[in-house]
Amino acid sequence: MGKVLKVREVGEPILNKKCDEVDIKNINNEILDIIEDLKSTLEYGTGLGISAPQIGIDKRIIVVGAKKENIKYNDAEEIPITAMINPSWEKLSEDTDVQYEGCMSVPSIRGKVERYKNIELTYYNENGEKIIKQLNGFFARLVQHECDHLDGIVFLEKVKEPNGFATKENIDKYNLRRENSMNLICKLTDEDIGEEIINMENPKLRLGARGIVIREDGKIAIFNKNNKNEYKLPGGGLEGEEKPEEAFKREVLEETGCEVEIIKSLGTTEEYKSLNNFKQISYVFVGKVLKDTKELNVTEKEKDEGAKLLWETPENALELITECFDKLVASKYDSIYSTKFVVLRDRKILEYYLNISK
Repeated sequence: MGKVLKVREVGEPILNKKCDEVDIKNINNEILDIIEDLKSTLEYGTGLGISAPQIGIDKRIIVVGAKKENIKYNDAEEIPITAMINPSWEKLSEDTDVQYEGCMSVPSIRGKVERYKNIELTYYNENGEKIIKQLNGFFARLVQHECDHLDGIVFLEKVKEPNGFATKENIDKYNLRRENSMNLICKLTDEDIGEEIINMENPKLRLGARGIVIREDGKIAIFNKNNKNEYKLPGGGLEGEEKPEEAFKREVLEETGCEVEIIKSLGTTEEYKSLNNFKQISYVFVGKVLKDTKELNVTEKEKDEGAKLLWETPENALELITECFDKLVASKYDSIYSTKFVVLRDRKILEYYLNISK
């Protein structure tokens, strides 16, 4: 059991210092004791992560850990107490968001900080084993925050807006955090489609963009793959360094022949396909048709699956998507397992859209 140590506060010189790397080949009792002290100090305090310089030690070590009920972010998941030695990360896309952050070294004050949403993290555990993980959302933000400490950076330096600061009390009082968070529309696992959940190890991450495309007459676009009995909303995966908004407009143009203006961001969906060790995050938008070119650019795969475009009222579209779930047929490209996730996800999106449109 480690010691609960005093957390150094902003202004103390060690918080401005770049820390030394740990010799991975010599993780001795001194290093293990530091880790235990970090764990005890974190568990005693109110933070979700802590770095060695915050307890006065200039080593590249952090500890993170959070219970779901203590995380006030929509995209957050519970994080087990995890020690990371010599952590480093790389962005997986240019996609960022801005959220309020706090820090045990900066009591009471919170600030709006822009962070990458999706990163690849590399670190060593207490046994000297190299770990590589893909992180997104809150977990990615937390790691970036703690790694900044190892380079002598406190989050205050990352706040760009002159009015980007607030007290913890006022954030809660005026519900400021909600203004900066992406709404989680749904989170789907194998259990939601009637399958047994299998624990995933470092799942592959895919990012997508999709949503509601609406014409002047109020009808929305539905993509039907007749040979699979599948009905879905327009959308697909991000390509290269595309932003979600760019991907949505591109996919809509390809699948519907329509140029659209995004009029609303609905939030995100998450899918955890354990049989494929695969996680997908989709950014969901509402787009208004500006021009219909009448030129669909579907893939050979989609043509082979009997793809065609339909325009339906939102209510009829929801009925079609709901009813097809139990009638799906596998194709040579996709199993029923994968298609069930697609259909259920888009049903949840439409239900959410109709609910907020009342």
